Amino acid sequence: MPLPPFHLPAARTLMGLGGLLLMGLMEFALRGWSAWRRRLPDMGANLALSLVDVLVVRFTVPALVIQAAVYAQTQHWGLFRKFGMSGWSAAIAGFLLMDLAVWGQHWATHRVPWLWRLHAVHHSDQFIDLTTGLRFHPLEILVSYGWKASVVLALGISPGVALVSEIALNLASLFEHLAIPLPPRFDHALRWLLVTPPMHLIHHSTKVMETNSNYGFCIPWWDRIFRTYRPEPAPGLVIGLDPWPTRVSFPGLLALPFTAWNADPDDRQDPA
Repeated sequence: MPLPPFHLPAARTLMGLGGLLLMGLMEFALRGWSAWRRRLPDMGANLALSLVDVLVVRFTVPALVIQAAVYAQTQHWGLFRKFGMSGWSAAIAGFLLMDLAVWGQHWATHRVPWLWRLHAVHHSDQFIDLTTGLRFHPLEILVSYGWKASVVLALGISPGVALVSEIALNLASLFEHLAIPLPPRFDHALRWLLVTPPMHLIHHSTKVMETNSNYGFCIPWWDRIFRTYRPEPAPGLVIGLDPWPTRVSFPGLLALPFTAWNADPDDRQDPA
């Protein structure tokens, strides 16, 4: 029996918290306390920012993506219904197109100046770990929810597929930011199925040509299809934004999009 709509957001939250706990334990086991201790101030800022994201969404557009799917279902909206798609074909197509939509949104955040101002909060972390996957400005979260809800309404994606897509996106964001070593051969084989931490780490480079690559979250194929895939970084990979201070506090992260700095992605360029 399918879950009633009001249970879907709770299922998404529980899966997200479970993934955070399990992957946090994995990262801690592999890195140890000494590595985590050095990161505690940044981890605290990242977790605080994530809590603000949750509260902002809770009091503005709670479960917008899933509610949009419920509305599309009850009103018989969407291109899938128009073309008679249902069952597994609609589910698979819906999941793939939702992931492509998120890839496209991520690409846009690196091209549109006001979106880059918001997204740069995520890229300002100079050491990547699990909590970097939670480091998003609340305004970017709201923009993302609005975009995904629009895609759900336009296609008529079912509540179940919307839920799976949201859970997969959350878990993928955590997984690809894990600070864990992967054997190179295993990593490159896994990249045909998932976006791996070493693959996504290149995206956090201070070099613009590397930042503007590897946009994927769940499915790694889009970067290969649209020729934004970069298999290896240039020697001397540096993480973060350049130029940038050594650390940004929690209040600084909230204020970052509104501060004076070089926020136009077209003006950023790698040194010759």
